[in-house]
Amino acid sequence: MKHTWSDLNRKWDGFHSGEYCLDLRVFDLPLTKQRVADGKREEAPTTVREIYDGLVGKNVESEFGVVNVNIRVDAEELTVTGPSFNCQILDELLRLRNDGCLPLAAWWFYFDHESSREDPQDLYDFFVVFNDGIIRESVTFRDYPGSGFLERGMEPVLVPPVLRRNKNRSAYGP
Repeated sequence: MKHTWSDLNRKWDGFHSGEYCLDLRVFDLPLTKQRVADGKREEAPTTVREIYDGLVGKNVESEFGVVNVNIRVDAEELTVTGPSFNCQILDELLRLRNDGCLPLAAWWFYFDHESSREDPQDLYDFFVVFNDGIIRESVTFRDYPGSGFLERGMEPVLVPPVLRRNKNRSAYGP
């Protein structure tokens, strides 16, 4: 068992070479929605699901900025803030959907890990496959203090496929 940098009291088995898929709990990750209205900045709690579902069928551009995601929908802009890991998950989901991928039907293959003690963090590298083709050559998730990686009792949002197959996998693809 190893610890996570985002929660030094938390232990987990780590990733192992092979395929993973997104767990449905990815949509429950908390975020904060920010908008500017009448010159005032408004904030409201939200989740990955609320933002992701609210943008279905829209022309979306997203940009991940460590602790935020800037989203442009037509002429409107929205900023979503939160733990870095949660923001990156939202950004990846939006980008995958823009590329014609159903994120819950994609396979994530873990292939590399780097660790640093100077700047305490672990980096986990995946490539993403959808419809028998690589749709992302490299997605790197970072675990560092304050990143939100596996915090608040969340199990990994990337789980071995056998854990998902028992939960009506056919609704999300093969």
